[in-house]
Amino acid sequence: MILATSIMMSEDEREISKQKSAIKTWIDMGANVISCNVKEEIDKLKPVFDEVTFVELTRSGRKSMGKPFSFIYDILQALKNHASQTQELCGIINSDIFLRNISYGELMLYFYKRKDTVLTLHRYDIECEDDTIGKYYFSGMDVFFFMAEYIDIFPDKGFMLGRPEWDHWFLYEASHAGMQVLEIKNQCAFHIKHMQRWTPKESNRMVMDKAKTGSNSLFDERFYYDTNALMSDLSKRVLLGSLDTVTVTKKTDGYYYDADIKDLMEWEKDKYGYSSEGTAGLLYFKGDQAYRICELHRKEIILSEGNILLKEFIEKPKGGILKYIDFRDMDFFKELGHVYVYPAGRAARLLVDCLNTYGVDVLGMVDKDMALNGNKYLGVSIYDVSVLNEKEKYDNVLVASNLYIKEIYDELSKIVDKQKLIIL
Repeated sequence: MILATSIMMSEDEREISKQKSAIKTWIDMGANVISCNVKEEIDKLKPVFDEVTFVELTRSGRKSMGKPFSFIYDILQALKNHASQTQELCGIINSDIFLRNISYGELMLYFYKRKDTVLTLHRYDIECEDDTIGKYYFSGMDVFFFMAEYIDIFPDKGFMLGRPEWDHWFLYEASHAGMQVLEIKNQCAFHIKHMQRWTPKESNRMVMDKAKTGSNSLFDERFYYDTNALMSDLSKRVLLGSLDTVTVTKKTDGYYYDADIKDLMEWEKDKYGYSSEGTAGLLYFKGDQAYRICELHRKEIILSEGNILLKEFIEKPKGGILKYIDFRDMDFFKELGHVYVYPAGRAARLLVDCLNTYGVDVLGMVDKDMALNGNKYLGVSIYDVSVLNEKEKYDNVLVASNLYIKEIYDELSKIVDKQKLIIL
């Protein structure tokens, strides 16, 4: 097994130490590790990371990004050149991710079943290296496993490790090449929290700029629809682990197993627990597929008929994966009327698809980033925040975001009646 990364150069000894500890967990799994960097970084990093094989890059993102970010295509080519055979298991992983509770043998069981597979992991953000719980990070992925023989399906599209959107593009390419994409749901990838090095505004603007110039055909409505659906389709999520530690009602033959949607939800509920004051995952359905949008940041009570009555907004939402709610069972669903969706990020785009599926009248999406004004997603126009001043034109504003929930609520409540704000 060979894992590729790009170790981040830093003058902060804690950052270097954190990466060194993280990479050691990969080596302990039996992985050979390569790091793709420019020469000046390699000269400084090589004496510290003596168990890592460094690959010198002939190009980087310094000119466009200000820093020598590694291109995903170059990392893939380095993997291809260093793989001992086409059947070797490869991976791309961010350099500060700790891998636990996972082994080479467990991973390979999926590739024995079907070689053209990509296994991905979302990370769990932790406070320190000894933290074993963490909070599930839904928005992006940090780990990918695949066989070396499939490297050539990924073209050079200019994406870089450490910059927004490359992870979703990677899954898009795999899926559209006919590969099977699965997310391992267990807590295996851990990341010590730090200040986010990119912003949703940067990500959205990058997408729209590319779409306007036509410089990247993947940045269009279909790209976002497909990647949102892929990430949120619960049937793509699997549980990996010992039946002694993860118990499900329907066991399969063998030591490791796949779980159906009901098994997965039960496992998450047992793993994380929940209460009437907690948050909940929100599901919607298209045919036989179940999709998860984001978390419901409101207190709730279950009525006798099984519907859910929304109560007041939790001003300090705890987040987390607790339990799932069928969107069709929510008491407010039939009473939504004419709605705007805020902001125009990934979770909101998925919500638009959900609302379109159930025939809710979406007047548009709203975002304070003026660069998005006038663009469309799935036929729904994006407006600036001033449109919310026309209060007589809408009945509710639905907020779907995985970040800055409290800040969004405080800001919107200055111009939108609180009873019209539904925070998802």
